[in-house]
Parts: sequence; C-alpha cells; structure tokens
Amino acid sequence: MDNKDKKVLFFDVDGTLVNSNTMKIEKSTKEILAYLAKRDDIDMYVSTGRTYEGLTEIEEIKPYLTGYNLANGCQIYIGDQEVFTDPIDERILEKLVKEFEEKKISYVLLESGFVYKHYFNEDLRQVFDNIIKVDYKEVKSFADVKIDKIIEIWVLEIHPIVDELIKEYPTLTFYKWGNYGCDVVKQGASKALGIKRIIDICGYDLKNTFAFGDADNDVPMLKYAATSIAMGQGNDNAKKAATYVTDRIENDGLKKAIEKYVLNIEKKS
Repeated sequence: MDNKDKKVLFFDVDGTLVNSNTMKIEKSTKEILAYLAKRDDIDMYVSTGRTYEGLTEIEEIKPYLTGYNLANGCQIYIGDQEVFTDPIDERILEKLVKEFEEKKISYVLLESGFVYKHYFNEDLRQVFDNIIKVDYKEVKSFADVKIDKIIEIWVLEIHPIVDELIKEYPTLTFYKWGNYGCDVVKQGASKALGIKRIIDICGYDLKNTFAFGDADNDVPMLKYAATSIAMGQGNDNAKKAATYVTDRIENDGLKKAIEKYVLNIEKKS
C-alpha cells in the first residue's frame, strides 16, 4: 500500500499511552493498538520528549510501532534504526551546564545511546530514578561528558528558575512539565517538526495524520496534524490546540478517540 494513502498516528507517551499515575499502559489501549497493528492502512509512531533509551514503560507495545518521533523532534527512528538526530550546539551546552553547576541545578543530558545525570538533590534522585528506569552515567561536572551529540537536556527545577533560563538562552527551546522541570532542545525543535521529518522520509500525506497528546510540548503537533485529540485530563493549552478532546486516560480515553476519529466507529448510547 502506498504510504500516501495510509493513516498515520502519533502518540505522546506520558498521559496518553501511559497513565502518569500508575506508569502503566491501560488494558484498553493495548487492545486497540494490537488491533491497529494488524492493519496495513495504518502506521503508528510514538511522539515524545524522551529519547529511545527512556521508553521503558512501553516495551510491550513496541512491536506495534512503525517508528519514533523522539526528543521533541530531534531524534527520529524508523523501526529500531535511528535515521535522524539534531544535537545541541556544544558551546551553548557547555555554558548552560556550567551555569547548572554554579547554581546547583540538577540536570539530565540525553544522547543517542547514552544518558548522563547530575543530581544536587537526593529526593530528586529517588523520584526520577524510579520514574525513568534507564541505565545512566552519573557525572560530577561537564568535563565528564566526552561526547558532542547531546540532543536534549532535562532541567530538574521549579518553573521560576526555568523562566530565568528561558530569558537567558533564546537559542534554545524550553518545554515545561506540569508544575516542575522542563525539556530543553534546539531552537524551533518540536514534535511537529519531527512529524514533518517523518512525512518527508516516509512519503506520508499530512492530511492523513492524527496526533494524540495532553501537555505543553504536545501543542505544536496538535496544531500541525490534520486531526488532533487531547486527552481528557490534559492541560488547557493542549485542549485548545486540539481538534477534539476525548475522555480521561483511565476512562479508556485513547481507545474511544481512536474508535471515533480514526476508525469512524460511533458508539450507541
């Protein structure tokens, strides 16, 4: 089947594929994805701020996926092969990390195949090591980082401090998480740009794209995709950007959205 005729689905992870409270995939989500994977007219991609190494919660559904739009569009996988990466300028990275160390801001550096962490707070270590179960190297300073291909940074700090960094680094893009922390990527990077890159690589048609998300870093792709759905528990920015709003994740919101907007199945009340 020609890729131009396929429906292409892009799923956020946290709060969309994975319940952020339980850190598990809902049974209804697994069932609908298993069904979609059997169809040759539908391709499915994860679209997330995480890198490939951080997708530990979705191992059981990886066989259903065509590829991955990662690190807010800065890392693209087709199947299990990396086909594109867009690292942060090393000079900017070095300046930023030195500021983290001076101000004791905990951070994570993500590269294709590597994760580096530096915690200044033991409580944060416990929280994030439990949430993101991935092998990593703990660094004591930027001098310990020997690579020049960092594609994303996680800043583990309160939003007022993030806001100051946003003002200071206009050549970077910051995506805040809820009430704490953020993703940092190259200026202009977004999940929408990642979708465009996948369309260009695979020859899909934008009019057949569907995006599903719940948070601020989903807004660009929710606006870009032809049809977009915000999760019922999502924030106001995601809901305003989406074409439709579905039920909450724990109420089978993702399955309901796929049935209604992708498969055009109307449930009788």
